[in-house]
Amino acid sequence: VAARHAAFKRFVRTASTADEVIAALRCTFRRGEPALLGHARRVASAASTLATALHLSPREAGDVRTAALLHDVGKLALPESVLLGDAAVGDSEMEALLDHHGRTLDLLSGHPAFTGAAHLLETVFEWWDGRGYPVGLTGRDIPFGARIVAIADVFDAARTGYAAGDSWAHHAAGPAAIAHAAGSRLDPDLVRVYLHLLDGQSCS
Repeated sequence: VAARHAAFKRFVRTASTADEVIAALRCTFRRGEPALLGHARRVASAASTLATALHLSPREAGDVRTAALLHDVGKLALPESVLLGDAAVGDSEMEALLDHHGRTLDLLSGHPAFTGAAHLLETVFEWWDGRGYPVGLTGRDIPFGARIVAIADVFDAARTGYAAGDSWAHHAAGPAAIAHAAGSRLDPDLVRVYLHLLDGQSCS
């Protein structure tokens, strides 16, 4: 795990965009693409849609998309066999999985192209009600962009079953998940905006 993380950090150091990071990391997997890379692209798309609807500046919207695309990149330090579902998660892999947020921040630290995104990723797992991590921020103390990425992350994980690796998930699960998490994990006002956007898409 440590060797893989070090190799990924070298990839990140030579990249200038999040898309370059994902493309480079994708090429390191010999037997297909881990599900988390597809998840990353879908979260980035959903977060960008919400950022556009909220009229964020191009720089802010870019940071949101980059943060969304890279929010789970620390998990890629896991062995390929684990990421592709061929092997069980052992103690060392579980440690890496639990610390994936710290690994993500380490991968991006000091990289000038990712400064804004890294700032958002520091707080992307904070909860609206203060039960998140790493420091337990609440409400609007959580950066606006981080709250956007959190909604997109929860939405896609529920809609696709990514988090559990299930195939039973369906489109309706995404809206239900973020509606259920409004006011606890997620910003309730932003959830209402995103649900409104989804309603508009379903009617178009």
